[in-house]
Amino acid sequence: MKMNKTTNQYSSILALIFICLICMSTEAFSQNGKATERQVTGTWTMDLGKSKSRMTQDKRSALNDLDAQTRNRIESKYKNRELIFRKDKTFSMIINGDEVITGDWKIAPNGKRIVVVPERGENYRYDIVSINANRLRIKPRVKSENNLLFPEWHLVKK
Repeated sequence: MKMNKTTNQYSSILALIFICLICMSTEAFSQNGKATERQVTGTWTMDLGKSKSRMTQDKRSALNDLDAQTRNRIESKYKNRELIFRKDKTFSMIINGDEVITGDWKIAPNGKRIVVVPERGENYRYDIVSINANRLRIKPRVKSENNLLFPEWHLVKK
C-alpha cells in the first residue's frame, strides 16, 4: 500500500505528539516531588551554581561581602559535596573529598522526604522538591531558616 504525502505527514505529526506526551509525563513525574528508593539510590553530587541561585538575596549579599579566603572556605564545604544513598540503606556524605558523615537513610512513607539517621547526632531531613533520572532537588529541614546558607540543594547523579 502506497502512502501519500498527507498520510505520511499525519503519521509524523502523531509520532511527534506521542513523543511530546512522553516527555511531558516524565517531566511531570520528576516535578511531583515523590520518590522511590530505587530513584534515590546512588551517588549525588551537589551543583553549587544551581544551589547558589536559590539563595536569598540577603544570604547571597552576606556571602559576597566576605573576604575571598573565607568565602572560598565556605563554598568548598558544598562544592562537589557527595550524598551517597546505598541499596542496603546506608548513607555517606563526603565533604571536601574526605570528611564523611555516615549513617542510614529512608524515604518517608509519602515519598516526599528523605530522612538520614547519622551514627552520631540528630537526624537530617530533606524535603524532595523534584527528582528524575539524573537530578534531585531537596530542601534541608532545619529548626531555623537563618542557619541555612542554601535553602535548596541541587544534586546531579553520578
